[in-house]
Amino acid sequence: MAKQKFGDRARAFIDDYTRDLTARDLQRVFTRDTRAMVSFFTQGTEQAEVTQRDLLRHPFRNARQFFLAFAMRLTAARRLLYAMALLLFVLGLIDGLTPDPGEPFWDNGLFKLLVAFGLIHLILLLEVADRLTLKHELNVARDIQRAMLPAGTLTQGAIEAHGETQPANTVGGDFFDILPREDGRVLVILGDVAGKGTPAALMMALFLAMTRTLLDEALPPAILATRLNEQLMRHAPRSRFITAFIALCDPVTGEVIYVNAGQNPPLFRRVSGRVEWLAPTGMALGLSRKATYTEARVTLGVGDLLLAYSDGITEAESPAGQPYDTEGLRVLADQMGGLRSGLVARRVIDEVKAHTDDTTLFDDLTVLVVRRLDDQAPPPIPTQG
Repeated sequence: MAKQKFGDRARAFIDDYTRDLTARDLQRVFTRDTRAMVSFFTQGTEQAEVTQRDLLRHPFRNARQFFLAFAMRLTAARRLLYAMALLLFVLGLIDGLTPDPGEPFWDNGLFKLLVAFGLIHLILLLEVADRLTLKHELNVARDIQRAMLPAGTLTQGAIEAHGETQPANTVGGDFFDILPREDGRVLVILGDVAGKGTPAALMMALFLAMTRTLLDEALPPAILATRLNEQLMRHAPRSRFITAFIALCDPVTGEVIYVNAGQNPPLFRRVSGRVEWLAPTGMALGLSRKATYTEARVTLGVGDLLLAYSDGITEAESPAGQPYDTEGLRVLADQMGGLRSGLVARRVIDEVKAHTDDTTLFDDLTVLVVRRLDDQAPPPIPTQG
């Protein structure tokens, strides 16, 4: 009976310990994750390209380079503990392999190995504690970032707009905004900050704040882009820039006046099924004080659809290395007829994730959809979140 209870407890512990573990996750640890880790610790070193190209060709040189790159990323105190652990491990291993017959078993390197084991685990616990603290802070930042973006679908007259985004990390640099203006028109923006993670998220917040501050001035898209570019040149680091699609939509006429500042060409699908691509009309924001932006126009007919997207959509790769590309969007556009903007946005995100066949994204995914409804039809029921 006691053995049965022990066996049940052991199985319960193993089931709990291996919860959510899959064979693919385990394989990824020794393939992609390991290479990504090596690339991270060797980036910026003279061995970075050699290490990534052929990890085992020069094992001793690469091991030395990797050891120094890893150790120098620890704090000074933890770096000292790490060096002591390695030294004790080597000394304990030598003592264990060359035992002195006159020494007791405890002194044959075992004590040194145990101390080395304890120091390594102390460093591990300290680093995990730091990571969990940072993760908690990033989760809070993610909630704040989500709260900054419009939730649900905006319906203004015959214009319906909806955006969806999914960051590759906890927070990301992709963003969209849907802003009704006092003149009845709707300003929609989709943007992509260069880079990912926390720095990009801070830039995204800065950009949204500047855009919403300028909203009451009712600026045309070209002038708005110029003003935003000036502000970014003043306040943003030179290494950061933002690609953006800025469009002003008229719910009455269906006219869309837009500026494409280095963003991927949005897809314009007519109700007939014809697909067009809206080319850039200026360079990315934050690159040059002399940048100029030209406006272009299209008209949304009833049932026409405008889909702006970040480069994470088209550059998402399958396990075989095949990007989703604009061809994937074009094929998907054939199936978009009659779908509401929220369904279109979510379907694009879902299709891209299915294409990657992976739980880990390498870039943020963001979609903004604008559709013109039949202004004679009854107003749609608004959706939430």
